[in-house]
Order: sequence, then C-alpha cells, then structure tokens
Amino acid sequence: MTKLEQIVKRAKQIRLAQPKKFAKWTDYVKFASKDLADKVVGKKKTVGAAIAKRKKKAIAPIKRKPIAAAKKTKTTHKDTKSHNVRINVVSGISSANSFSANILKQIDENVKRIINLKKQIENHELAIKKPSNKMYVAQLKKQQTANKKILRELQTHEKELIKIFKSNF
Repeated sequence: MTKLEQIVKRAKQIRLAQPKKFAKWTDYVKFASKDLADKVVGKKKTVGAAIAKRKKKAIAPIKRKPIAAAKKTKTTHKDTKSHNVRINVVSGISSANSFSANILKQIDENVKRIINLKKQIENHELAIKKPSNKMYVAQLKKQQTANKKILRELQTHEKELIKIFKSNF
C-alpha cells in the first residue's frame, strides 16, 4: 500500500469516527497525514547493542588444518587387475601377427568402401541420365565428383596398405 493510500484510508477512519470534527475533506486528509507522519512506518533500523548481539550469534568460521604436500616416491604397480593399470606384454611373434591382422582388416574395410562408392557413382550416372531428374542434375554432379575424389583417395590408401603388408613379410 502506498503512502497516499494509507493517508486516504486513515482520513476515512477519522471521518467515520468523528464526522463533525472538520468541515472539509482536505482537512481530514491533512490531519491523517500528520498523524501518519508521527508514526514510524517500515522497518526500524538496529543500532548499537542489537548489532553487537547479531555479531555474537554469527557462527565462527571453521578452522582448517593445512594440507601436507604429497610425498613423491617411485613405486611399481603390483596390482595388475586395477581399473587404471594396463600392462601389455609384447612379444615379437604375437605383435607381428596382430599387426598383420590389423592391416588385413583395414584392407578389407577399404575394399568394401571402394565397392560402395563405385555403386553410388553408377547410381548417380543413371540418375543424371533420367529426364525426370532435371531439377537435381547439378546436385547429383557435385555428389558424383565428391565421390570420385574419395574413391581415388581410398584406392591410393589401399595400395599403401598393401605395400606395408608386403614389406613386413
């Protein structure tokens, strides 16, 4: 409620309680404003002793012990089953077999990609030749040229993998 609303409310209360006290409404309003000015409106400010009481009630800060620096010592991992320790044993025979197996897998995946790209290029050529796809000819040609570039890269990658495989055996 605003100050003006409070004054009007108080003036109405005075007029109801004492209807013949003032002749005009403005006089009631003046009297109500003086009456409300004498009263303290709002929250009182705390001074002196009250502030000191609040400070005493405040919780004292927690004292923490200083953290000691970690000691640096050289240790060896004895726990090989832990989640953060991984120990690999590499022997000449097993590593060579796994290396060649990985290269063979890469060659097979590469061949599959090449076959798929050749099929896509053929499908794009057929789609370009169809008269119903005149709207999409430019887009199909862009896709076809991009596929041809990727195909060339895959073919050179396959040749390099075969060279690596032959050089190890």
